[in-house]
Amino acid sequence: MSGKWLIIFKKKFLETVKSKAFILSTVLVPLIIVLIIGVVVYLQIQSSKKVRKYYYIDKSQNIVSKLKEKLPANYKFNQWSESKEKALEKIKSKEIDTFLYIKEDVLDTYEIEYYSRSVSDAERMSILKNEITDIIHEMIMEKRGLNKDEVGFLLRKAAINSYKVTREEGSKKESASLNYALSYGLLYALIIVILMNAPKLVQSTIEDKNNRVVEIVVSHVKAIDLMMGKIIGTATAGLLQIFVWVGMTLISIFAVTSYFADKLPSNFIGSIKSSVDFKTLLFFLLYFILNFFVYAIAYAGIGAMFSNEKDANQFIQPIAIMTFSPFFFFLFVSQNPEALLSIILSEIPYLSPLMFMRMAIIDIPVWQIVLSITLLIGTIFVELWLSAKIFRIGILSYGKKPKIKEIIGWLKS
Repeated sequence: MSGKWLIIFKKKFLETVKSKAFILSTVLVPLIIVLIIGVVVYLQIQSSKKVRKYYYIDKSQNIVSKLKEKLPANYKFNQWSESKEKALEKIKSKEIDTFLYIKEDVLDTYEIEYYSRSVSDAERMSILKNEITDIIHEMIMEKRGLNKDEVGFLLRKAAINSYKVTREEGSKKESASLNYALSYGLLYALIIVILMNAPKLVQSTIEDKNNRVVEIVVSHVKAIDLMMGKIIGTATAGLLQIFVWVGMTLISIFAVTSYFADKLPSNFIGSIKSSVDFKTLLFFLLYFILNFFVYAIAYAGIGAMFSNEKDANQFIQPIAIMTFSPFFFFLFVSQNPEALLSIILSEIPYLSPLMFMRMAIIDIPVWQIVLSITLLIGTIFVELWLSAKIFRIGILSYGKKPKIKEIIGWLKS
């Protein structure tokens, strides 16, 4: 491979980053995601402030009066003076929204009847259930003369503090949910960027063939230089996209945590910092580059084989499914990162994003990482050797779709 690939690389990189699709996906997609999250948070806040009226019949005489003391002012309780059946009729006619019916034996049954046209407001129902449960406990303790503080201490739920044990740092406190979110988020970003950029190699190669531009280019540079210039240019554009996304995400997290600093747990930011370190980001970068090459070389070879995208799609679809396949095993591997099947799956080059995901969760033995990277590099060289053969002949072939027998002949040449 000569130095002429740099010319192709520069052309492909600039062509990609200057395209409207790249600019829109790089800048607008993160902004849209942040906007959607902001709207969801805003709606949640507004929903929590919304006044909800509850009509009730409390035959226990005490539950609702205590409930009023515990809940915020936007929970309005109005005593119902008519029958339960009449209340249900009013709900049907949309004159009232919600009705609570509390029986006399509530301290024995722990049951309350909740009537509404919609029972999908799980959050509100959960708040009511938890508060009413606490009230029933308090009333039973008071009735039986039990010490409230002592019983409350016995009813406390255990807190599980998770510590990740590594060879380098020993044990350090980490959030299991943040580790899960981090591993999923980075895995998702890696696969989406590959799916957004690698298939463009097929489109650009076919366009060059149909415009006869490739005939002029190949007369000045080798086919391997053309292929590598296209792949590295596209990969670099993808990396730039990743850096912009990560940068905007970090800025968004900083802005949100600063704005809601007084409402977040005291250890929230510390948990994020402990979950994201330099090693995690370094391996993410390495696995992105290697995985991109694994798929990009395959896409480049497909682009060289065909003269139109319709024919190429028959080969693109299986590769796209393979690109997305790590998600099929995500749940199992994230819950069983040290299982033999998880280790085997993460060593398969086309599923290697699972190895990176495991790194974000547990401390991986060095030999597994070395083997994974070695297999990835080996796969890249094998693909490069095969694709170079296809590219050399296929890039100048036009017209009819090549048959499998013909493609095998290219590989043997």
